[in-house]
Amino acid sequence: MGKVSEKILHDAKKEAEIIIEKAKKEAEKVISNANEKREKMLKDANVKKEKIVKEEKERKKIFEEIEENRLILMKKKEILDAVFENIRKNMLSWSEKKYIDFIMKNITSCINNEKDEIAIGKMHSKSLRKALEKYSKNKGLKFNLLEKDGDFEFGFIVNQKRIQKRFTIDDIIEEIRENKETMIVEEIFGKGS
Repeated sequence: MGKVSEKILHDAKKEAEIIIEKAKKEAEKVISNANEKREKMLKDANVKKEKIVKEEKERKKIFEEIEENRLILMKKKEILDAVFENIRKNMLSWSEKKYIDFIMKNITSCINNEKDEIAIGKMHSKSLRKALEKYSKNKGLKFNLLEKDGDFEFGFIVNQKRIQKRFTIDDIIEEIRENKETMIVEEIFGKGS
């Protein structure tokens, strides 16, 4: 039994070595596949991470540009508001003669008949009333000049049947803003601003 058992033992050892070798190769293959999958997953994760980081940087850059543009627009608006405020202050500082000449030039084109009601601003109102009365006598034009000044500083309002013609400082500034703002922006900030 010695030789037979040795042979069986020897054959079993050889078969065990073959099985172990096969198992090692299978294990190496599984480990290699797992390593390849892990490497691919790491590579994919890095690609995704880089993409996310890049997108985040782009978003941040866009946000910063938007914020910068918003601040620039706010500054431009402040400057424009200051320009129109300076126009207002300048007009409110006009001499009596300049103011009355300006108002008379504009009010006379608004008066149509004696039913027109005219409210004048508080600025130089006594002198303006005299000028309007003189104009009325000289031209033979009748209109109803309200005794009480309007609740505005500069200009006038003519009330006609269904129409109100406003020429107060706020209306003048608004009209200048509507008609000249683009030109003023280009003058101050350059074309394309």
